[in-house]
Amino acid sequence: MKDLEVKISVRNNRLKQRREELGLTQADLCRILDLHPVLYSELERLKRSPRRKRPPHLWTIAALKLSEFYSVLPEDLFPEHLNLIAKDTIARKIDVPDLARLVDETEGQFQLTDGGMGDEVDRKRLQGTIEKLVDQLTPKEQMVIRARFFEERTLDSVGHELGVHRESIRQIEARAIKKLQHPSRSRHLTPFFAPETEAEKTPNPYEGAKALTKEEWAKKEREKIAANIKILPPEPSKPKIRSTRKMGRKNALYLSRAEARVLDLESTKTIHSYGLKRMPARRDMICVKGNKEAMLKLHGEFSPIMESDPRDPKTRWQRGLAKNAMVKILRVLAQLEEQEKLKKQEKCKKS
Repeated sequence: MKDLEVKISVRNNRLKQRREELGLTQADLCRILDLHPVLYSELERLKRSPRRKRPPHLWTIAALKLSEFYSVLPEDLFPEHLNLIAKDTIARKIDVPDLARLVDETEGQFQLTDGGMGDEVDRKRLQGTIEKLVDQLTPKEQMVIRARFFEERTLDSVGHELGVHRESIRQIEARAIKKLQHPSRSRHLTPFFAPETEAEKTPNPYEGAKALTKEEWAKKEREKIAANIKILPPEPSKPKIRSTRKMGRKNALYLSRAEARVLDLESTKTIHSYGLKRMPARRDMICVKGNKEAMLKLHGEFSPIMESDPRDPKTRWQRGLAKNAMVKILRVLAQLEEQEKLKKQEKCKKS
């Protein structure tokens, strides 16, 4: 049995090194060339071929975009011998001497520490402490923790063994980890880890900060929003252009079909008999227009209906409709009077 398992991540260095020399991340490069991030990642990890599957196996659009961006030929970025690599991660089981020889060959990029007898003792003590802490959990939590972290099994395999769904295993695992992270248990593991020096400690940006009240937080947010808003000069007001159709309907009387039916105003002859002019309107409305005298005449025709007996069921429905129509007529009469006043003022100014 081998001592170690070494995993080597395989990447297309011709792509990766050119990208890193420009100081670009994969997301930045994909944004510049309009490429899908997953597509480029698979090209860099050698999981996707840069050529099309169908003969004559032409270069894909992504490969041509990358070669044009770096001003090289596609063959320089994707040589043929790279297509022979089928996996982006290669795992091998080796012994410690083989790892030392591998470190020498890679110019010391890995640091191999010489573990003595003291390290071995500490490792056994740490393992025993972890076993004691796991024993404090429930039987089901112990089984899930040992299967997930000691045996490195998946959620599905553990769930299949226990006859439950993988989500239930995930919840049991999360509950067990929360118990192990409690200070009453985690303090037993503190002696095995060296305390951080002052230089290694990451600065806490919230250290010494006071908790803001709700009003202070809202004020701070308003100031932040106000600082980001650019104050632009007000646009010059443009004169409103009114359509001739709307201007023609000014001072017009709009009645519903039911209100017009009280005086038979649905027929054009009746409308002309009052000195009114019919205007286009919606199907459920009757629009008429006329001068002040015609409106007063129409108002007088609705007045007898209001004087009828309110207890008479035949005229009760007419009273409500006539009342609404008379209010509308009075509103139009007020508009006509205001229009006359404006005309008189304009004549006085001209004279």
